[in-house]
Amino acid sequence: IQITGEDAEDLAIPGEPYTFSVLKQAQAVGDLESLQSKKRRVVRVHLGGDVRSGLDRLSKLVDAALEQTQMTGTGRGVKKAESLKSKV
Repeated sequence: IQITGEDAEDLAIPGEPYTFSVLKQAQAVGDLESLQSKKRRVVRVHLGGDVRSGLDRLSKLVDAALEQTQMTGTGRGVKKAESLKSKV
């Protein structure tokens, strides 16, 4: 799982035509493409500019997905996901 967000402040890199935000975004895209090219399972979650709100939305989506897998009986590994979530 790749989690990205936007920076509160976009800082210039001295001597470069791009900013730190652009550099970090390019790194994230490169990492994602590299994993995909190796046929790795990967999902990217972009939280946007308000990280707290983005994490809250992500938490609600995880809760809903866990609830759905428990109802359908397809929840292999659900306990692992729940314990992982409680540590976040």
